[in-house]
Amino acid sequence: MPDTIFISYRRQDSSPSARGLRDELRRTFKNPVFFDSEEIGIGEVWANQIRNALDSTAVLIIAIGPTWLRISDEYGRRRIDNKEDWINIELRECLAKKITIIPVLVNNGLMPSREGLPAELKEITSYQYLEIRDNFWQEDLQILVDKLRESPYLFEKSEEKLILPSYKSTPKRLPGALTDAEISEALTNLPLWRLVISPMPGQYPRQRIEISRQYHFEKFSNAIGFINACVPVVNEQKHHPRWQNVFRTVDVWLSTWDIGSRISHLDVELAKAMDNIFEKFYE
Repeated sequence: MPDTIFISYRRQDSSPSARGLRDELRRTFKNPVFFDSEEIGIGEVWANQIRNALDSTAVLIIAIGPTWLRISDEYGRRRIDNKEDWINIELRECLAKKITIIPVLVNNGLMPSREGLPAELKEITSYQYLEIRDNFWQEDLQILVDKLRESPYLFEKSEEKLILPSYKSTPKRLPGALTDAEISEALTNLPLWRLVISPMPGQYPRQRIEISRQYHFEKFSNAIGFINACVPVVNEQKHHPRWQNVFRTVDVWLSTWDIGSRISHLDVELAKAMDNIFEKFYE
């Protein structure tokens, strides 16, 4: 029996809010939640994976932001009009199979009119939409959760709680968050670092502000050596990075959790120290 919640979205239009929906629905229900960027692994045929997910879909949630209908290809043609466009395919298949479609308006998106949709998709306007506002995220989302727990879905509520990392420290004095001007000035002296703003995992619409850099090495052992060389500095500063190693690269994100995941002088100082350590690998 189909039991999957399929989240359809356009990355250029509503990726952060779609990820927020994914996190909340996975935390709430036992049912599988299909989200393309995570469910399709390297080397898999993504078209097959999407079609397999559609075969097990009980309800399709289409996240519609302000540019959902207008996004075009490199030739200026609306993507929604292309029958090979995957949003078009997902909606057509669900309409053909009589799978319920729930349009969810995010980021001040508007429900498309029948006149604005290609002929094969006009029927989606028959489904009642839900608006989820960032300022009332939990309250609006609860309407969707309640709907999915009712007949005919009767999705089971998860008994497991998602445990998010808790970063607690007790510095004698918390650093102040840098202003936009101060961040820009700091980045002029850190030309290989960039400012990154992303949703807090599991806490959409809260955002984290970070500075980030990718380090490249000649071999894997050097990448691990770099991480090990950074550990004493990190411990000395009592300020820890978010980082990951993939083969010969190390990606680093710096932010000060204690002040709401904003940039402070601690991040700038650690970025400079890590750059200095990196240079020693090529002396």
